[in-house]
Amino acid sequence: MILTTFTGYNKWCWLNAGWFFAGLFVLGWSPEVVVFAYIFETSIIGIITIVKMLIICFRSTKNKAEVEEAVGNSFSEHEVSMLRNSSLDSFAFILYNAFVICMFVVVFFGFIWGQSIFAFLMASYNNPDIFNGPNRLGSNLRYLFSLTEMKQAFAGIILVHLINLWQQFIVNKEYQRLTMQQIFVQPWIGIFIQQLVVIIGGFIFFGSGKSFVMIAVALVIIKTTIDTLLLKAVEKRSIRNIGADEYII
Repeated sequence: MILTTFTGYNKWCWLNAGWFFAGLFVLGWSPEVVVFAYIFETSIIGIITIVKMLIICFRSTKNKAEVEEAVGNSFSEHEVSMLRNSSLDSFAFILYNAFVICMFVVVFFGFIWGQSIFAFLMASYNNPDIFNGPNRLGSNLRYLFSLTEMKQAFAGIILVHLINLWQQFIVNKEYQRLTMQQIFVQPWIGIFIQQLVVIIGGFIFFGSGKSFVMIAVALVIIKTTIDTLLLKAVEKRSIRNIGADEYII
């Protein structure tokens, strides 16, 4: 029933799946490109989350109230009054949000660094002349993203995330119901589930030493189905005003 509901929440996921199918069967993408595109989708999620954090920092009344409460709990009433009279409360607000964003950048992109090493380690078993294992991460990334098919696949993923950011987060004003603490942890559940599926697919590709187009097709279908299920959960949470976009792709 969920999969037959073609709404604004999931239609872009399925259109992106159609783009991947067109890439495989019309544009001649190699199946490995599907695996790598989904693996490095994590970086797009991280960048989009940072954009959301910046919007929340300047536009979310709930986040401002949470920071003021945290400051109030950390200092005495006299100290809080002094902060407000000297306008240092605004500085404390900016400092807190900057700290959360910096922590997210360190944790999230540290995760991407480890993920990239693991991905190229898998690929080097099958293509030792192309991918030099985890030791030459920069050259591996430059080679991968110099491929036209990788650029095409990644462009589709970026477009979906930008549309999602606009429709769900900005137009629906979800930033008003979210705080920095909430947005900090939101991407992780979806990433864990999605990357688990992609890594399993990667093991099949790179472990077998062969490229199976139908396995790539199955991976696209499974990945898109998971995205749809997660977005359905987002839709329900949005209706209940709990804060949509919690499991955004």
